[in-house]
Amino acid sequence: GSWDVQIAYGTSNTIQIEADDNLLPYIKTEVEKGTLKIDTKKYINLQSHKKITVYVLVTTLTGISLAGSGDIIGKGNFTNNGKTSFSLAGSGNIKIDFKTIETVGISIAGSGNVKLSGVAENVTASIAGSGNASCENVIADDLSASIAGSGHVKCTANKSVKASIMGSGNVYYKGNATNIKKTIIGSGNIVKI
Repeated sequence: GSWDVQIAYGTSNTIQIEADDNLLPYIKTEVEKGTLKIDTKKYINLQSHKKITVYVLVTTLTGISLAGSGDIIGKGNFTNNGKTSFSLAGSGNIKIDFKTIETVGISIAGSGNVKLSGVAENVTASIAGSGNASCENVIADDLSASIAGSGHVKCTANKSVKASIMGSGNVYYKGNATNIKKTIIGSGNIVKI
């Protein structure tokens, strides 16, 4: 089944898992090279009558990766003077409200959705499939988007928008960007909203 992961900013890193008692021994959490990984033990497929919910408090957010159909939701004073990556493979959803991130990297493979809000210098989005990067509430200087398929990217860009589209996907932008560059094969386009 799908999992829900709720992330919040904290003064220390903590994790709490809410699931049927008989399933808890099969849920694996580990930190590897500074990355928290939440998964099931090898060769285990959990079937639960209720959703498994994971609550995570983090002091720093440098990336989120979701494979499958779960939801990851986060709010907080997340800041990063480097790059924070949001990677999604499958039909899941990532929704994060952050304070400031220098470079936001979004990668979607499949039909999933990434919805972000906050302030960033750069947003780079790559979509393969029908997924959507809904970042119109991210105020950025520069947006660079690459779409292969029917997915869409939305963002606020105040300096530049660069798009490479192969298919019917569109890049929508708000803001005052004046440097617009596009390479399009198919019916996709860049649209100011």
